[in-house]
Amino acid sequence: ELMEQLSNERMLKTKLQEEMKSQENEFNKQLMSQKMKYEDEVFTVKQENFVMSAKLKELEGDKSSKIKRSDYTAVLQNTDDGEESVISKLKQEVQEQENLLSGYQAENKRLYEEIKLVQRQFKVTETSMFKENQRLTTELSNLRQEFELKNTELQNKGIITSMAVQQQIAAGNAEAVIGANRVAHLEGELSEAKRVQENQGKELKLMQQNKFELERHIETLVREKDSLARQLADSLKPEQIKELEAKHKDELDKLQKKIRWYAENQELLDKSSKKLRAKDDEIHKLKMRVEDFKSEAGMKLEENKIRIKEKAAEAKKIQDLERQVKEMEQVIRRRHPNSLPAMMMVAASVPDTETSSQFKGRTVQVLE
Repeated sequence: ELMEQLSNERMLKTKLQEEMKSQENEFNKQLMSQKMKYEDEVFTVKQENFVMSAKLKELEGDKSSKIKRSDYTAVLQNTDDGEESVISKLKQEVQEQENLLSGYQAENKRLYEEIKLVQRQFKVTETSMFKENQRLTTELSNLRQEFELKNTELQNKGIITSMAVQQQIAAGNAEAVIGANRVAHLEGELSEAKRVQENQGKELKLMQQNKFELERHIETLVREKDSLARQLADSLKPEQIKELEAKHKDELDKLQKKIRWYAENQELLDKSSKKLRAKDDEIHKLKMRVEDFKSEAGMKLEENKIRIKEKAAEAKKIQDLERQVKEMEQVIRRRHPNSLPAMMMVAASVPDTETSSQFKGRTVQVLE
C-alpha cells in the first residue's frame, strides 16, 4: 500500500514537471515572436524616417540656395506653387512618420507591459508548481520514513525478546538486563540518526537543484536584459532605460541574495552531515562494545551453567555415598548385631536421653 502511494506520488510529480516545462516553452515562444515582430516594425519605420528626412533636407537645401541668389521678397513672390506643395506634402509625411513612430513606441510600451505581465504570471505558476513539488516531496519523504520505521521494527524484532536474553534476565543477571536496554537504546539512536541523515541529504539535493535553477534563471535574465537594452535603446527615453535597469538590478540583487542563502544553508548542511558521520562512528564503536559485552556475558553465563552442573553432579555423588554408607551400616548391624560398631550405630540412631543411658548401661555390661 505504501509502495503504491509512493508510485502515484512520483507519477503526479513527473506530470506536474512536464506541464511546467511545456508552459515555460510556450511563454518563451510567445516572447520571441513578439520581439521579432517588434524588431521588424521598428527597422521598417527607421528606414522610412531616414528616407523622408533625407528628402526634406535636400528640398530645404535647394530652397536656401535659391533664397541666397535673389532677394527674399522676390523669392516669396516668384516661388513655385508646386514646390511649396511638395514641401508641405513632405512635411506632412514626416509628421505622419513621427506619429507612426510614436504609435510604435506606444505599442512597444504595451508589448513590454504585456511581457512583464506574462513573466509575472509565469513566476506565479512557477511558484505554485514549486510549492506543489515541495508538498509532494514532503509527502514522499514521510511515506518513506513510515516504510523505513516499519522495516526497522521488523528487523529489530527479537533483539530483546530472544531466548538467550530472556534466560539471562530470568536468572537475575543485571548485566544482561543493562546490556539489552543499552542495545535497544543504541538501535533506536542509530535508526533516528540514519533517518535525519537521509532527510538532510534530500534537503541538500533539493537546495543544490534550486541553486542550479536560480543560477540558470539569473543567466537567462541577464541575457534578456542585455537583449532588451539593445532593442529598446533607440525607442525608449533615457529615464525609462534607467528605470528598467534599476528594476533588473533589484531582481538580480534579490536572486544573488537567494543564492548566498542557499550557499550558507549548504555549508550548514555539510557541517551537520559531518556531525552525523561522527555520531555514526561513535554509535558503531558503542555497538561493537555492546557486542563484546554480550559475548562476555554469554561466556559468563556458560561458566555459571557449567558450575551449576558440577555442583549438581557433586551433590548427587554425596547422596550416593551417603546412601552407600547407610547400606553398609545396615549390613554390619544385620551380620554383627552385638559388635561395637553396631552398638555405636544403634546409639547414634536413638535420640532420647533415657534410652541412651539404658543403652549405655547395656553396652557397659556387654563390654564387661
